[in-house]
Amino acid sequence: MGENVLVSYETYKSIFNSEFNVSFGYPRTGTSSICDEFLHKISDIDRKLKDNNKDVEQFFKNCHWRTLYIKKAETFDQSKRETR
Repeated sequence: MGENVLVSYETYKSIFNSEFNVSFGYPRTGTSSICDEFLHKISDIDRKLKDNNKDVEQFFKNCHWRTLYIKKAETFDQSKRETR
């Protein structure tokens, strides 16, 4: 049990993926908690707008901040891809 065994990266990766169901690399899609929070706020305000047409300014502010956040995230992801 305490014996060290040297294996190749490919062997390690294969065992790790098959035995633990974990893959290597970056996720291809997904959202961050910040993005999800903006989306939740937008959805909540959108429901309120449909009910009584309030909070219009807040709705558009959250739409703006979410769009800005997504653009920053895309720029970061592009920079990360170019660096690799």
